[in-house]
Amino acid sequence: MTAPLATDMYLPAFPSIAQDLNTTSSLVSMTLVVFNVFLAFGVLLFGPISDKFGRKKPLLWSVVLYGVGNFVCFIAPDIWIFILGRVVQAFGGGGMISLSLAIVKDSYGSKQRGSIIAVLQSFTIIGPVIAPLLGAAVLMVVSWRYVFLVLLAITLLEIVMSIMYQESIPKNEINKGSVLATFGRIFVVAKNKKFSLILVIASFYFAAFFAYLASGSFIYEEFFGLSETEFSLFFALNAVLSLAGPTISVWMGRKLSLRSSINFTMILGFISTVCVFIFGHMSPVAFFISFVIYAIANSAFRPYATNILLDLHEGDTGSATALINFIFTMFGALGMVAGSLPLPSYVLCVAISMLFFIGLSAIVWVLSVRYIRK
Repeated sequence: MTAPLATDMYLPAFPSIAQDLNTTSSLVSMTLVVFNVFLAFGVLLFGPISDKFGRKKPLLWSVVLYGVGNFVCFIAPDIWIFILGRVVQAFGGGGMISLSLAIVKDSYGSKQRGSIIAVLQSFTIIGPVIAPLLGAAVLMVVSWRYVFLVLLAITLLEIVMSIMYQESIPKNEINKGSVLATFGRIFVVAKNKKFSLILVIASFYFAAFFAYLASGSFIYEEFFGLSETEFSLFFALNAVLSLAGPTISVWMGRKLSLRSSINFTMILGFISTVCVFIFGHMSPVAFFISFVIYAIANSAFRPYATNILLDLHEGDTGSATALINFIFTMFGALGMVAGSLPLPSYVLCVAISMLFFIGLSAIVWVLSVRYIRK
């Protein structure tokens, strides 16, 4: 839940940050891209390390880094120091994301894991519900900087919880090789063709949502002329409705084949894309209704795909979860770049991004379906 807070809590403040740091809206949006890129490298770094040194110490290091990044953002005098703070924050957040999934894999069998991952996905959705509202509430009283002070306070609680955490990786699964050899296990995981194909299909599909994250505040506040609080309410309602996704994910895992599940989510994605193109410019309500169809499908597909991927590779849990989250996050960064492009309107930018990324996901799926039948 912490990583969504780091992403979403400061979204309502984008226009204020641009003004206060004397920079452009595009550069403020790029702080999301930078965050996601270094989040991905944090994921890639801490996952394999946890296979070598256990989960507890890397988890504590991650949380401390995250807290330091929040403090740098709080005191940043210009956009470049702010970006530096986001980089440090992202490294720590990446470790927390990778390790949380590894701990789930350590602690639960295949049958239970799907439901647990769905619950974790619910927390990542609850985060965006709370975050913009909390961010808007902070902005009503003090400046945007205090958003990061609130995040720092939450981090102190997480440090305490990390100290209390009991190691979950079995001793016989600790990697006995060198640190370099430990990182090499990522390539062993990537050689699994079915694993890699499903990972690419899912990552393209998820990327479209990050285009919305990069443009959402500008769509509602600048294009439609809403206030920061009104944007936060639309954003939160989107996240509330997306809570249906994890439940749908569990249903897909129990009732549908892999092929039927992917076809189902692809159809919903294309329906949403067409609606955004046709109706998205009309009003904030029309944009919201058009986009939320994809948002729900996305929140269903992510935990479903994650559980399938974890089932496809036994052992090297830290490396597998690192690779999954690294690719998810890097594709998310691409989505944010697409969502920040200087097109005639931000709504058009999101619509084109959806068509591009969901379309690529569908193309890879059609070309590889014979390899990944289940």
